[in-house]
Amino acid sequence: VAGTAGGGAASVGLDEAPDLSVLSWCADEIGRSLRVASDALHRQLRAGPEDASALRAARVAVHQAHGALAIVGLSGVPMLTTAAEQLLDAIERETLPLDEARAAAFSRACGAIGEYLEELLAGAAHQPLYLFPYYRDLMLARGAFERGLLKLLRDPADREALQTLRESVDTVL
Repeated sequence: VAGTAGGGAASVGLDEAPDLSVLSWCADEIGRSLRVASDALHRQLRAGPEDASALRAARVAVHQAHGALAIVGLSGVPMLTTAAEQLLDAIERETLPLDEARAAAFSRACGAIGEYLEELLAGAAHQPLYLFPYYRDLMLARGAFERGLLKLLRDPADREALQTLRESVDTVL
């Protein structure tokens, strides 16, 4: 769906070819930032909760990648970095513990974005739904989708649960 993504950059819809000139200019920086974010989160996992400096470094790096993706304007792709930032926010607020499963989901998502961008530059079609399994894993790591679904199953009239599910699904579309 064509529209605008953060900062007013044009978003590339599914039926449009992305502007590879902008992507080629930013892809290396995006990939580097995502690798830094993944490495920093694993350092945080090893360090434990006493010193959150590696967690903050991961947040800064994924935020930089998100900003660059917004400039590129690929629909759907920045939603994955948004989900990654939300996971890091929950860990930093200590509403979720950092564990191996969450760090692994984060790293898989970061790696998938880098691979996806490389494939686009090699001529693959822009199909952001390719990234959905990684988005789903981040959402499950946060528990947002699962909590919303469970609440809705318990009370079909729960508007908050419905909104949580709607936001989870809308994020990838």
